[in-house]
Amino acid sequence: MLTATAKAKLVRQFATLKDDWVALDLDMFVRTHSTVATRSLALWTRSSNILAEIPSQPPAATVDDAQVSIKVE
Repeated sequence: MLTATAKAKLVRQFATLKDDWVALDLDMFVRTHSTVATRSLALWTRSSNILAEIPSQPPAATVDDAQVSIKVE
């Protein structure tokens, strides 16, 4: 299980990868040329879906200098 902060960082990194993919116009390249690019996009999509399924712990809150963690099931 990831902390909420760690999961948010990974989500941002995946979004950056997707932005790079779009900026390089690799989507058009996939449709016209490369099986490697197609597989890369499929791998990114699958990895992103797996990341979305990973549960994350809520952030710990500080109360009177004590760490309190809330677990929701």
